[in-house]
Amino acid sequence: AWHDLGCSLVEAGRLDNALDAFRRSLEINPEWGEPYFELAKLYFLKEEANLGLLMLDEAFKRNPHERFDFDFNNDWKIVLNFLAKRQPVYS
Repeated sequence: AWHDLGCSLVEAGRLDNALDAFRRSLEINPEWGEPYFELAKLYFLKEEANLGLLMLDEAFKRNPHERFDFDFNNDWKIVLNFLAKRQPVYS
């Protein structure tokens, strides 16, 4: 229920409320990968790339097969455009 609420809140543009909903979803089931994917998209929408990448990593740890099966259409266009515009970071 929290996951679905989070998705609806993202669609409504209520990103901070969506963040809380996805976090609650993870409190109930921290091993479910889907909320991590949604959090990744949310953080990219908020232009917080480092947190978005961290959430992608967490999602793929829980669902490694989705690393190759994930559909990067639709919402992920935002993520990919954001990543394409990023300046390289060198240590």
